[in-house]
Amino acid sequence: MKKSNYPFVIDCFRVIFPFFSFNGGFSVYIILNYYFCKSLQLYSDMSVNKVILIGNVGKNPEVRHLDRNMAVANIVLATTERAYTLQNGTQVPERTEWHNIVLWGGLADVVEKYVHKGDRIYIEGKIRTNTYEDQNGIRRYRTEILAETLEMLSSRSASSVSANEPSAGTSSF
Repeated sequence: MKKSNYPFVIDCFRVIFPFFSFNGGFSVYIILNYYFCKSLQLYSDMSVNKVILIGNVGKNPEVRHLDRNMAVANIVLATTERAYTLQNGTQVPERTEWHNIVLWGGLADVVEKYVHKGDRIYIEGKIRTNTYEDQNGIRRYRTEILAETLEMLSSRSASSVSANEPSAGTSSF
């Protein structure tokens, strides 16, 4: 097993040790923390690519049907952070981020039937960046979210349509 670069993962019971010194349960606590640290060590070489977004659809979805009745949908989703004021009186303005969402298969079919501009949706998926060359030969990048879960949150769809399907394939746009 490869050792982690983070000392608190390898030896974290030393960090926690001084804070807990009650009679009877002390040694059990150390053993539990030791095993917890070892389990963290197993994941030290792993990474996570997970995105969760709740926002409003910016324009009507674009849906294409490929070979063998496979559908792919593209959505533009807006997420907005509210404006706020810092303790020193500085005002931080509202900020909107626009996300390109790609949905495949059954999720694309649900989007085609039920999702419209202005709808509030929940998206869970992974981030992906594609590279391409434009007409002038300049290398461009497009970052998108490959959706794995879609939940309709808009109140006007009283049926609360929900879909969950693993992604089916990849695309290069």
